[in-house]
Amino acid sequence: MKNLFNIDAELYEIYNEIENNGGEMTPELEAALEISESERLTKGEGYVYVIKQLKSQAELIKSEIKRLQEIAKRYETSADKLADTLLESVIAHGQIKTAFVTISSRKSKSVSITDESLIPTEFLRIKTEPNKTALKEALEGGQIIDGALIVENVSLNIR
Repeated sequence: MKNLFNIDAELYEIYNEIENNGGEMTPELEAALEISESERLTKGEGYVYVIKQLKSQAELIKSEIKRLQEIAKRYETSADKLADTLLESVIAHGQIKTAFVTISSRKSKSVSITDESLIPTEFLRIKTEPNKTALKEALEGGQIIDGALIVENVSLNIR
C-alpha cells in the first residue's frame, strides 16, 4: 500500500509529464492522475481518522494525568498533615528515637514577604521579556528590529 509521500511524488511526476507535453493531457496521464488523486483523497481521509484518534487518546491521557495529579495531591496533603502532627509531638515532648529512626526538630530562618510593594527596588529581581504583540505590530508596519522578524507559519486545518 502506498503512503501519502509516494502518492504525492507520483502526482508531481504526472504534473511534470503534463508540463513536458506542453500542458496536453493524454488519456494515460488523465487516468494516472485520476487514480493518484483518488488514492491521495482516500489516504488523506485515512490520515484524518488516525489524527483524530491520536488526539482523542492524548485528551484521554491528559484527563487521566489530571485525575492522578489530584490523587497525588491528596496523598501529599495527608503526608504533610501527618508530618505536622509528628512535629508538634516532637516540639512538645522531645525527639523520638527507635532502632530504625530518629525524629527530631530543627530551627531555620526564612524571609516572609508581607507587602511586596514596600520592598525597596535594590531587593527586587526584575524580569524582562520581549513584548511580541508590540514587536509584531512594529515589524508589520515596516520597522526593522534587530533580533526579531516575522515568521509565517503553516498549520493543518481539519474540519
